[in-house]
Amino acid sequence: QVDGVQMDAEIFQLLDVQYKKIFALFKTSSVSFYQPELTALLRLLLFRFALWRHSTTFGLALQNLHYVSEWPALASLLPRTAASRPAPPAWDRPPRAPSSLQKLLFAACHIAVPYAWARISRRASEHSWMDRPERDVRRQVWRWKDKLEAVWETLSFIHFVYFLWPGRDAAVVDRMP
Repeated sequence: QVDGVQMDAEIFQLLDVQYKKIFALFKTSSVSFYQPELTALLRLLLFRFALWRHSTTFGLALQNLHYVSEWPALASLLPRTAASRPAPPAWDRPPRAPSSLQKLLFAACHIAVPYAWARISRRASEHSWMDRPERDVRRQVWRWKDKLEAVWETLSFIHFVYFLWPGRDAAVVDRMP
């Protein structure tokens, strides 16, 4: 799985280089200003033509891996009434592709959140939020942003160490149902 994620990152880098060559004749300042939008658009295109259609990314497809829905397995753990028939065990059912909602949540976590984070980070650095007075809201947002980044990096490291044991869900956001 880690190799598939690495392949996805390399495929994105290859496409990103070609994507930047398209805008080589534009002014550098205008391209760099819209870089988060261009990156999000490229990620959205990759998402649309890979995960939305085939329930896998290009890197995972090269390893014959795909995403499956864990929600039916979670539903079998819910208490049932006496009138309802018990569901067959999760291991006895064929894996189901992720639902549209799960795919949209994946897109939100992998496209929308990084885009918003890049935009906030750029705005904060361009307007020197870290140099504002201590009571300024923008300074507090900057401090919370730094703390969240540190927590996310720590959580990602802990999750990676945990991932090495069972070998499921290579990224933290993939673990979320």
